[in-house]
Parts: sequence; structure tokens; C-alpha cells
Amino acid sequence: MLWTLFLGPLGLCYVSPIGGLIAAAVSVTAITFGGASLTAVIWPVVMVLSLAALPRRSEDGK
Repeated sequence: MLWTLFLGPLGLCYVSPIGGLIAAAVSVTAITFGGASLTAVIWPVVMVLSLAALPRRSEDGK
């Protein structure tokens, strides 16, 4: 999660390489056409995606 906090979409590559590359490409495209203010929208969305991509811990402690 900290990688995503500091690196945004590229930090998502630590959890999900393909998802991180897709998020980075979408982010660059959105920022190019919509402006840098879209970073305030993209960054939190990517952080939520990184939480969703984390593997779930099993209940039996393995």
C-alpha cells in the first residue's frame, strides 16, 4: 500500500504488474488530455485498487 501512496499507478505494479501498467497508461492518457488536476482523482482510485488486489489472508493463520 505504501508503494501506491508514493508512486501512484506505478506502485500498483508491486501488487499487480499488469494492473499497474494498465493504471499507469490510463493515468498518463487522462493527465495528458484532462490536465494534472486529474491526479487528485486518479491517485485515490489506484490506492483502492491496490487494496482490492492484495491477496486475502486465510482465516486459519497459514
